[in-house]
Amino acid sequence: MTGHFGSIGVAEGSKVTEALATDRDRFEKLAADLRIYAEVLTKAADEHPDAMTDDMRMNEGEPMEGGILGSRKKINAKAMSAEHAFHMMLQTCTSCHSKFRAK
Repeated sequence: MTGHFGSIGVAEGSKVTEALATDRDRFEKLAADLRIYAEVLTKAADEHPDAMTDDMRMNEGEPMEGGILGSRKKINAKAMSAEHAFHMMLQTCTSCHSKFRAK
């Protein structure tokens, strides 16, 4: 992600805002989080290509990582279910688009 969005207006018709230049650290953090969630989902899909199994579901008491606006701790991908990674990925996409994408 950080390579693809290396500068404002990288691609024709890009909707990247100036916030990418002024808050690059936040963008890079969101991109790093997104990579972790994608790795969790990739591993789960490789291990269970045909169905979502019980071990892929969120576990009771699984840490919620602070949500969209909360402070986030270091992500423990090994303890994260695929379902939780999917929800966190959606939140990360939403956070990034709301900050760095033109309406």
